[in-house]
Amino acid sequence: MHQIGSRLITLFLCYLFSTSAYAVEKGGYAGAMVGAAGIKFSNDAVFKDSTGISAAAFAGYKILPHLGLEIGLGSLGEFSETRAETEINIDQTYIRAGVSMWGDLSDNWEIYAKLQYSEITSDISEISSGIETKSDFKDDGIYYEIGTLYKITPSLGLITNIAHLSSEINDTAGFNLVHLAIGLQASF
Repeated sequence: MHQIGSRLITLFLCYLFSTSAYAVEKGGYAGAMVGAAGIKFSNDAVFKDSTGISAAAFAGYKILPHLGLEIGLGSLGEFSETRAETEINIDQTYIRAGVSMWGDLSDNWEIYAKLQYSEITSDISEISSGIETKSDFKDDGIYYEIGTLYKITPSLGLITNIAHLSSEINDTAGFNLVHLAIGLQASF
């Protein structure tokens, strides 16, 4: 049994590192997407649930046929609420970095998943009695995304995805954000 396991591992490693197995599959890619975001705060006293428009840009490199490294940045939307004559606006942006994993469904369809570290910046504006107070804070979180890519041409694809970003600001506050998006991705 031990010999079969070591042979399978050797065969798998030979596939991963053979140049002919992925000569066409390796390379860079970049894209952009736009969609809708929904946010749920863990403490309703901080902010109520809301929705907004999200947008993102990303770039990566497939180091193996099914594994890549990627960075991205985006806007999670602007969320606003009025409480007792005070208007509160939160505009959130993020930068992320991590791995992307790819699989072929057919000649034109791919499926992918991303697991990445994210740093979220929240710009907060409060307007009360005509006086605006601004503040911001940064927090880190986990970003994960699953999606599909349809190849329009060999180097251009249409992407659709669902992503989740979560962060715990402190012991009583945090948020979960889900966004659905569509966009384009170019390979080079």
